[in-house]
Amino acid sequence: MRKAIVITMSLVIAGLMIASASAISFPSALSSMSLPQLSSPVMSSNLGSASLPVTNTQVSTPSTPFGSSSWGLNNMQFFQPSRATSQSPGSSGLGIPASDMVPIMQLMSQLPSPEQVQQAANPTPTPTPVNTFTSVSQDVPADQVIFIEISKNIVFVDASSQGFKVPNVTMNYQFDDKNKKLLLKNKGGVDVNGAKIIVGYTRQDDRDSTYLFDYNVGSVPYDNIPIVFTGADGRISIMLNGTQKDLMPGEKAELTTQGNNLMTTLTVSNFGLVPKSNIELKDKL
Repeated sequence: MRKAIVITMSLVIAGLMIASASAISFPSALSSMSLPQLSSPVMSSNLGSASLPVTNTQVSTPSTPFGSSSWGLNNMQFFQPSRATSQSPGSSGLGIPASDMVPIMQLMSQLPSPEQVQQAANPTPTPTPVNTFTSVSQDVPADQVIFIEISKNIVFVDASSQGFKVPNVTMNYQFDDKNKKLLLKNKGGVDVNGAKIIVGYTRQDDRDSTYLFDYNVGSVPYDNIPIVFTGADGRISIMLNGTQKDLMPGEKAELTTQGNNLMTTLTVSNFGLVPKSNIELKDKL
C-alpha cells in the first residue's frame, strides 16, 4: 500500500513539471505558428489616453483639425502673420490694396468740412421774402383811374333742369377795352375825379335768368373781394378766397366752385389805367 502511494505522488510531480515546461514555451510556439503578437497596453502621448493593441498591420494616424498628429498645432493658420498686415508689392502699407486707395481718397474728399458740419447744425435762418410786387408807388396818376372787372357766372351743371325764363337785364356801365372808354350810368353821388379805382361787376345767374352790369368806386360791390394794393402803373392786389392775387394790367385770376347742380365761376380782370377824360357819366345807357 505504501508503495502505491509513492508511485502515485511521483506521477503527480512529473505531470506538474511537464505542464510548467509547456507554459514557458507557449509564446514561442505561438510565434512559430505566425499568429499576431499581442502587445501590452502602453500610454500614448496624444492627450494622455491609452492606445489599443496594435497588430503588425500598418495603421495610419487619423487626421485632426490641428494637423496629422498631436503636434500639428505648429502648422495652424492663425499662428501665421495676418494677410491684412503683410507687406506686398501692391500694398498701401495699411493692409489695403493700392488699387483701392484712389476711390477711397475720392470718397473722403467729398466728406463735409468741419465748418460745413457746424453750419448744418446751426443753419442760417432764411429771410422772409420781400414782396417786390407792392414795392412800387401807390400813387395812381391824378388824371387816370384803374379799372377792374369782376364777373360772376352761375350756371346749371345739368342744363336739362333749366326751364325758359324771361331775361332780367340791368345795365349800369359799358366798357370799350380797345379804345379805353368807360360809360357809367349816373347813380348820383359818384365822384369820378377823386377816384383811384373803379370796379365793374357783372353777374349771370341761370337760376333766375338775371344779367347784371353794375359798378362801384373804390371797392367791389356784392361780393367780398378786398382790394389790398393799387400801383402807379395800374397793377393791383386782391384777396380771392383767402389768397392774395397780384395782377398786372391785362392779367386775370379765376376761382371755380361746384355743388348742388350749380357751377360758379368768379373772374377778376385787370384792365389797367384808363384816362379820366375817357370816362363819361350818362343818365341812360
